[in-house]
Amino acid sequence: MPHEGPHQSWLRVTPELLAFALSPERDVLLRVDIPREDSTVVLQMTAHDAREIAAAILAKAKEAEGKA
Repeated sequence: MPHEGPHQSWLRVTPELLAFALSPERDVLLRVDIPREDSTVVLQMTAHDAREIAAAILAKAKEAEGKA
């Protein structure tokens, strides 16, 4: 699933690199710290989208563990 475009980078994510919060609009915020680049990316999503994303990640994790 590599991104085809002008810039591509891969980062192995661990829980220590992630933080969660709510925006004033009650959207879910996911902060990803990128140590190699000394930068941070903040992803903003609706609660509905956050649930769908979480379900997709959970399904892939179960598949990776052979529990699908």
